Amino acid sequence: MLPLFISMIEDESDRDYMAGLYQQYYPLIKKKAYDLVGNYSITEDLVQDVFIKLIPKISLLRSLDSCKRTPYIVYTIRSVCMDYIRKQARGSAKLQAAGAIDLEEIEDTQASPEEQTIKRESYEALGRALEHIPEKDRQLLIYKYLIGLKDKEIAGIMDIPTRNIQGYLSRARHRARTVLFEERVKQDEETN
Repeated sequence: MLPLFISMIEDESDRDYMAGLYQQYYPLIKKKAYDLVGNYSITEDLVQDVFIKLIPKISLLRSLDSCKRTPYIVYTIRSVCMDYIRKQARGSAKLQAAGAIDLEEIEDTQASPEEQTIKRESYEALGRALEHIPEKDRQLLIYKYLIGLKDKEIAGIMDIPTRNIQGYLSRARHRARTVLFEERVKQDEETN
């Protein structure tokens, strides 16, 4: 059953798109949210918050291919979960006193604007590299490093023997590094 917020989307095409997105990404979003907050009772609310945050971005989401849409959604999950953690840390002196969540630790882990720019550029370069490697390699790298699945989970999804996952990942990383290296060489040639 689809959540109520999807029925509130006025445009039928957008409603259908979000329903499909919900069915496709719900397991990923729920897993990532739980990994970040570690509390099942909160996870479902955060999943809903992620989708509500994505509704105004429907046109952007439609324009992204899957290898860019998935990182965008994962970034949104992290953003929603970190907002929740910060709110909890600020709003609950008891949690801070007990040491469960230390607001200063959360704030210290945030990257400076320069670091954020470097990280964003690195992600963009990686996204471009993923576009130039075979689909199977792209899926492996996304499942392993972006979504954070274990080898056994990847094997089940991709119908590959678990014992072969590390070899496939090694070759996929090599292909992605090769594309990144070629891109850097090309950029260096253009600047010289």
